[in-house]
Amino acid sequence: MKKELDQVIDYIYDNLDNPPTLAQLAQFTGLSESYFQRRFLAQYGISADALQRLLRLRRAAWQLAFRPRQSITDIACDAGFESVAAFSKSFRRHGGLTPSDFRANPDWDYWKSLETPLAGLRTKHNDDIEFTPESAKLVAFPSLTLSGIHHQADVVTLAKTLRQLINWRQAHGVSPPRSRTFNIFLAPPTPGHLDIFVGATNGAGKPLEAGMRHYVLPAMACLTLPFTGNETAMGRAMARLVEEAGGCLCHPPFIERVRWFPDVPEEEAEYRLYAPVKLS
Repeated sequence: MKKELDQVIDYIYDNLDNPPTLAQLAQFTGLSESYFQRRFLAQYGISADALQRLLRLRRAAWQLAFRPRQSITDIACDAGFESVAAFSKSFRRHGGLTPSDFRANPDWDYWKSLETPLAGLRTKHNDDIEFTPESAKLVAFPSLTLSGIHHQADVVTLAKTLRQLINWRQAHGVSPPRSRTFNIFLAPPTPGHLDIFVGATNGAGKPLEAGMRHYVLPAMACLTLPFTGNETAMGRAMARLVEEAGGCLCHPPFIERVRWFPDVPEEEAEYRLYAPVKLS
């Protein structure tokens, strides 16, 4: 039965836009609705409907922070609420701030605290990533000039960095899909700390804000790998790619973000991974 309940977890995560009813979830497991609810709560410590509501509110937090052009009314609707008032009440009960206050000055303590326990519910973590030398391709990467921010600080403050870059991109017309998004891992991440450059293409000639700069990705040979999955699994795939590339001694590894949460479910995020290699 645990296998069926784990599949229900995955189904809930993958269907936030069209959440199944309790009756549908119970039917999926072959249990009565009341017995399904008891088994689910006993297994995971949260009811199925509460989990769906929490996941949609968590996605709403990312939309509020990183999608400034998306109205609170639309975000409330995406989260399954019939009114902004009901959404605001529920959002504040969880995170301590109203949606408008959170959008103006995000406090991530509560929403970040959910990441580990929520991730622990899932079985689909891409633990068995199929990675062989044949799955990566050697390509000639062309030189690109990025406009962005060097984030050399703790993980929590990365949200502020991303908001600044998003706002700048929108102000100057260099948002996706007209512009590509890259993260350059200038140093290996350590627990709670990042040293990365987050930047976008097509920003050359645009006025930069305080704290921003250009970064030139030089023309180089790279092992590259397309990857679909969550951030944790992507990190593991990148580590394997870097190892296959011989450690990336000529330039730090980097990724291009193609599609990402909250625009798509976390497990459907798309990346292209690059590990520079020095050709002899």
